[in-house]
Amino acid sequence: MGTKATLAKKMYVEGKNVSEIATALGIARATVYNYKKKDVERGVDWDDLAFSKAIDPSGVRLNEKEFLTTLIHNFEKALKGLDAIEDPEKKLRLLNEYARSYYKLKAPLKNDCKSAIIDALTKAVFSLSQLALEEDNKPVLEFLSAHETQIIEMVLRK
Repeated sequence: MGTKATLAKKMYVEGKNVSEIATALGIARATVYNYKKKDVERGVDWDDLAFSKAIDPSGVRLNEKEFLTTLIHNFEKALKGLDAIEDPEKKLRLLNEYARSYYKLKAPLKNDCKSAIIDALTKAVFSLSQLALEEDNKPVLEFLSAHETQIIEMVLRK
């Protein structure tokens, strides 16, 4: 991925929406969605990374603002146009997407292998950052802070 794609992913993980990212980078919203899609094909889900980042380092509680924002966003997404869909199977799929998102929010500590891996990686990077801070190693601390998402993605791809 190019520099704009990397910046777009970083902004998304930090909580910016697609419109804000497109405006800030001077690209079309469709381009941001294309970057997301390409990463999903590589096994890196921006939504999972953003969700993971919204959880505090202990992995116990979700930031209330992030919780409400994500819940409302996914609820609106699931219900948008639901009445216009005549195919019951499509309605069920849409409601399933909402239920899955809701379950993720309500049970962030669920016993999901990928969530556990992301949580462990996040804790590892956080621990390394703490060690660098204690040792007053600013270059390492700055590197880890700037590349946290990339480190997690690299490990997930292997």
